[in-house]
Amino acid sequence: MLRQVSSPLLWLLLGAATVSAFVVEGTDALIIGVIIAGSVGFANEYRAERAAEALHHEILHLVTVVRDGEPTSVEVTHVVPGDVVRLGVGAIVPADVRLLTANDLECDESILSGESIPGERSASPVEVGAAIADRTLGSAVTNGSGRRASIFVP
Repeated sequence: MLRQVSSPLLWLLLGAATVSAFVVEGTDALIIGVIIAGSVGFANEYRAERAAEALHHEILHLVTVVRDGEPTSVEVTHVVPGDVVRLGVGAIVPADVRLLTANDLECDESILSGESIPGERSASPVEVGAAIADRTLGSAVTNGSGRRASIFVP
């Protein structure tokens, strides 16, 4: 609510409504007041933020990790260094990983590099000083699989 009340345009409209009321232009003051009330959509914005939070808590991003030789599904926020992660089509890449094996692996890199075409990835080491797009996997697997990828610990 404070963010909406701090708008300079809102203060300008409030000033215009006050001046209109003092010079006995009640209709103008009323119209400006309705505009101000319509522009301060605190209730709608509050409900929208609560709905977005509720949706955020409903969505779980799971990834398959191998811990102690057993595959298990965990939330991406619970992946820890040393976990071995299995990546497949549609999988979210949960963290910085070093590929151990890759089979025609391609990742969506649009968020990181702006490239619209998925980038191919392999298990071979990346050269020192390589561009960021060559050092990262991207956010989601679009093709192939990374049968095993381990969380990278420098």
